[in-house]
Order: sequence, then C-alpha cells, then structure tokens
Amino acid sequence: METAPTLSSVGGVLTPKGQIVIDPSIEYDYWAQNQLGVNGFQIIPGITFGNIFVTRFEQNITTAAVTVRGGVTDRLELNAKIPYVYNAGSTSSLIPLGTNAQLLSVSANGLGLGDIQFGASYQLNSGENGWPIFVGNFLFKTVTGTSPFQVPIITENDTNGQFLAGTPQKLATGTGFYTLTPSLTVLLPTAPGVLFANLQFQHNLARTQPVQNRQGGPATPVNLQPGESPAITFGIGFALNDRAALTLSYQQTHVFTAYANGQAITGSPYSYGTFNFGLGYQISQSTRLNLSVGIGAGPNTPAAKVLFELPYKFSL
Repeated sequence: METAPTLSSVGGVLTPKGQIVIDPSIEYDYWAQNQLGVNGFQIIPGITFGNIFVTRFEQNITTAAVTVRGGVTDRLELNAKIPYVYNAGSTSSLIPLGTNAQLLSVSANGLGLGDIQFGASYQLNSGENGWPIFVGNFLFKTVTGTSPFQVPIITENDTNGQFLAGTPQKLATGTGFYTLTPSLTVLLPTAPGVLFANLQFQHNLARTQPVQNRQGGPATPVNLQPGESPAITFGIGFALNDRAALTLSYQQTHVFTAYANGQAITGSPYSYGTFNFGLGYQISQSTRLNLSVGIGAGPNTPAAKVLFELPYKFSL
C-alpha cells in the first residue's frame, strides 16, 4: 500500500521533465497473531467436550524492489515498481491446554516475483499565494506474484490435520487480485517543514479463485470480491540541516466487507493504523538515503516494518 510521500520526494514536487529516478529498496515486514480454537462440541454454555488449542501465526516478509520514476513534464510523473519477495512463516499450535500440552509446529516459505505495479502522479496546481499543493495519483497493481490460492495447504487427512488444516505448505508472493488505487496528496510548505496528507481508495477487482478443500477434495471456484479500503495519512516532514530531514506520520485504514459469490463474508471488515518514522539523508546531489520504520496499531497490520531506499536521479 502506498502512503503519502516523505520529505525526500516532496521537493520539486514531482520528478522534473527529462529526469529519471532509479530507486532500489529493501523492505522487511513482521506479522504475528494468536488464535484460540476448540476442536470439539459444547453441550451447554461453559462446558465443552474436545480439545482447546492455541495457535500462533508468524510471518516475515522481505521485499527487494526497484522503482523507476520518470518526469514526462514538470507536472506529470510515471513510475513502475518490480518487487522480488521472500515470504517465510510458521504456525505453532499448543494442544490441548494444560499439563499435557503438545506443541505442533509447521514452517513454510515462498520466494519469487511479487506483484508488479504501475503508477502516475500529476501536480494539479503550483501552490502559489499560500495555497497547498495538490497531487493526484493513480496506481495499478498486477497479479504477477504467486497467489495465496495457488499454494498447497495441509488437509484434514494429513498428520495433525485436525489442528493445522488450511495452513499453507508454501507461501504466496502476491495477493491474487488486480488493484486500482486512486489517491490525492496535499502538501503545505511551512518552513522549515512540510505538512502533508494523503487520501486514497483501494479497489480490488473481483476474480474467480480456486478455494482449496480442507478435506483434500478438488478446489471449488469461488468469485471473491475483497473489501474496499479507504485510507488517510497525515504527517509532517522537516529539515534537520541542509542534508538530513525527518518525517513523522500516521495512517488509518478501514477495510469494508468482502464477498464470496455475492454473499457477505462474516467478520471480514476491520480497521488498523500505522505510525511511521522516516529519516532522509542527501549523500550527494544525485543520491539520497531514506530509512523509515512503521509500527502497527491493531492485529491486522505488521507489528514492525522497516524500509530502506537509495534513490539515484539523473537526466536523459
């Protein structure tokens, strides 16, 4: 998901006409989630026959990417991002609870091309007479990565399948859905800093996906429509000196109901937030170093996120 630009990319505001920026980056995301489950039945509230078990999911995603941005005019910029993803995760279940608890653990990973993205940004005004600068953005994400619906899963017929059924044996490198993301960025220079905000709306195109059978039978084609997800980001970027700059921002996202074959999926809506801290350093006139850290607020966002970028610009 794209957020409002850091101070290092606010500057001009966009890449000037005839200039190219090559931006290699490495991003690390860490996810962790705990779930409590019951493999049994309940006769009256509070009395359950069967096994109660706790499952912990952990996921470590490392993405190496190259983003290329080019100035078509002084107000129009085109960009493309090619990611390569290493996705490593583990699932641990403690069953049953108590002194005789047994730990079941399974690990999986995925390595390969991620979902390639194409985008454009257009500066709508000059920001004169005290007006903020408005920039319209549009992002299109493809499905070039491995889809979560393409990877094999543990079935109930496998060893300990009654507790681990549905757990992937390999991990995806993409989402499996085409995504359209229009957004509007607002920038207000207030020397020595820049106030910024970003409003975006992410729309995933519905697709028929092969949903795998936990019992081990053939997959079932299901038309899936992920929920729309609007987001707002706001923050400030300010110069520490003539080379270094600091940015602070917060992003809040809400994901609406998802649908399967036109029917609402119960429990699919959720919200989450992310606090972002960024530091930029101008190494030379053409090269800059950016480092940002994100801290998730809520169970559905990465607990930690680190992004390292080294953009290099040159003229044609």
